Amino acid sequence: MPDAQLKGSAYLSTIAFIEAHYGAAARDRVMARLPNEDRALLGSSPLAIQWYPLAPFPRLLRAMDAELGRGDLTLVTERGTWAAMQDMRTVHKVLLKLVTPQWVVEKGMKLWPNFHSSGRW
Repeated sequence: MPDAQLKGSAYLSTIAFIEAHYGAAARDRVMARLPNEDRALLGSSPLAIQWYPLAPFPRLLRAMDAELGRGDLTLVTERGTWAAMQDMRTVHKVLLKLVTPQWVVEKGMKLWPNFHSSGRW
């Protein structure tokens, strides 16, 4: 069975969150906390639509939280909220006003395989 993967957009949105809220120097400090192979993966400018190994992603989130947060992973939730809002276009915002939360969750569940090669939502 191949290793779990996710789309590069998850890595890119995390780096964008760090830079938007803390600056490029903070990104460098977070990257310095990662193993060499993770830094090599992220330093190669991941493509949003390409598949990448999943394993470095939680390490990136934990390094971000350790360097910039309180070490309790609340910064990871802030990052997720920020990324979701960045991804949401004006049309989607209008659409969400017209549908139920249940509809959003059901449709969201169907999107999981577009961004993750393993697991389910």
